[in-house]
Amino acid sequence: MSNRGTKILYQKHVKQKAWLLAFVLVVCCGFSPVYAQDGATRKLTLSEALELAKSKNHQVTIARHQLEKAEAQSLESWSGFLPKVTVSETFVRSNDPVAVFGAKLRQGIFNMGDFSGPGGTSLTNYMDPNLPLLNDPNEINNFNTAIEVQQPLLNLDAIWGKSAAAAAAEGYEFSLKRTEEAIALGVEKAYFGMVLAKQKLVAIEKALEAIQAYANEAKASFEKGLITEADLLAAQVRLSELQDQKMVAENDIRNASDMLRFLLRIEENVTIEPTDDLIVATNLPQVNSDNAPMDRSDIKALESFEHAASRKETMECLGWMPRLNAFGRYDWNGDEVLGSDGENWTIGVSLQWNIFDGLGRLGRVRQASADAQEMRVKYEEAKEQGLVDVRKAFRNLLSAKDRVEIAEKSVSQAEASYKISSQRFAEGLQRPSEMLTSEASLTNSRLRLLKAKYDFRIAASDLRFYSGNYAGAENLEK
Repeated sequence: MSNRGTKILYQKHVKQKAWLLAFVLVVCCGFSPVYAQDGATRKLTLSEALELAKSKNHQVTIARHQLEKAEAQSLESWSGFLPKVTVSETFVRSNDPVAVFGAKLRQGIFNMGDFSGPGGTSLTNYMDPNLPLLNDPNEINNFNTAIEVQQPLLNLDAIWGKSAAAAAAEGYEFSLKRTEEAIALGVEKAYFGMVLAKQKLVAIEKALEAIQAYANEAKASFEKGLITEADLLAAQVRLSELQDQKMVAENDIRNASDMLRFLLRIEENVTIEPTDDLIVATNLPQVNSDNAPMDRSDIKALESFEHAASRKETMECLGWMPRLNAFGRYDWNGDEVLGSDGENWTIGVSLQWNIFDGLGRLGRVRQASADAQEMRVKYEEAKEQGLVDVRKAFRNLLSAKDRVEIAEKSVSQAEASYKISSQRFAEGLQRPSEMLTSEASLTNSRLRLLKAKYDFRIAASDLRFYSGNYAGAENLEK
């Protein structure tokens, strides 16, 4: 083959391998999420973050399983009202006289010959006082098929037990809601904490760029004898301050990112990029700071748990009362599996009264009473603490609002001051240290404004959270 033909075949082979490699890459990328790739960046809105936390967060999942367990216990409490049906198959082989006698009667095969010995007759049976076959019978096989039904008629403790289980399930439902709200608030704080750190980093880098250029110029001027060593050192000190602030901001970004990934269960190698900005709402949340937030889900959960504990106490006390139950049974007996040589049925009513069980009931009553008292105290404490939380959050919100207004004025004043200082410095009418002071004041004013906006945003969410009106992403535009 010529060199030209060999070259053509080689190029076709390379193209086939390239197409195969491209296909494999497409398939692999198609079946793996974008945010699972190394070095991937995932843009995330707050609303998306809250939805992700609601479905994936560990604490929310745990609370959901606790609710499922409580609902299962509530379902179990129906056993005090609904019938119990049992089907059984029992095999017995015995030569016990009583067992043989009973088995033959149940199978319907007992006759006069079962009284006499070998070769005996019914007449000798009555004459023989030993009744040989009755006292020393041959072994017998008996298969018993039975269906048994037990129906509770009056169990007072079961009535209150079911009520207690239903109240507990309701409490866990409120607890799940409160857990979702708490995690959503944590996500919001981490999310905007990351936004704050990023915006602080931008402001610091902008100042750092200007001071770095000035520090380089100051060094050159000092070498020419145009400025003093004190002026040079002042520029270097300010540069170090900004570098330190930059490292702190970068560390804050990493910390907020780690917390956000943990709350949302996002892979470690994913870089989260928040897309929402800090918004200062014009209207403050309307709350009542004079009364306890009774509609708050955690307080309603404690109220339900208090009801459950109180009903359980009553249930334990009613355990001393008698119980009335009905039962019924149908039997088939034979000498083979599922045999029906003989059939019989039994129905009845049972009244049971447990008078004394070795102080076990008294101990359970006292324990249930203590649990009920404990839940009452916790419920009252939660109401009082809730009022304190609302008032504190409201004061924090008012303070943050005032700080935002003051910081905005401060930024405007600092910008004007820095502009004047820069012009005077350029004209040689102001010392370098005074210009650096003006720049530091401007940068710090901008950072304080960012922090005040963050505090205002979080204070508003805290107030809604503690007053029982927190709705996560629904608060974004409020």
